[in-house]
Amino acid sequence: MFPVSVQCPHCGSNLMDEGQLIDGYAAISLTLNYLGERTPLLLSSIYGSFRYASKCPVVAGDFTELLCPHCERSIITDSPCDVCTASLAMLHLSVGGDVLFCSRRGCKVHRAETDDLERSMIELTRAR
Repeated sequence: MFPVSVQCPHCGSNLMDEGQLIDGYAAISLTLNYLGERTPLLLSSIYGSFRYASKCPVVAGDFTELLCPHCERSIITDSPCDVCTASLAMLHLSVGGDVLFCSRRGCKVHRAETDDLERSMIELTRAR
């Protein structure tokens, strides 16, 4: 497991919150839209960790909409999860490529995609 740094796929804003730590690293800051209520959501930036912080409890199995806190656009894609068929959320990796993860609470599906794995790994090593 390793820390990632991400940006909004729409506006390119940095989504890392250096003032909020989860698993000892800057948290990924998003807006959660759940049951018509919008609230801040912090995700662990450790790839493979499922820790998060939110004041809004989400029921396991429920679909969540995730938004960029800067441009307020949804990061939910049209791509379905291979396991539960909920939509995948997508964020751009600062080292190149994307990270996708399931928008259903409790589903553990996630993956990183890159066109140039070698370059991304070099950049990730430099960023540490």
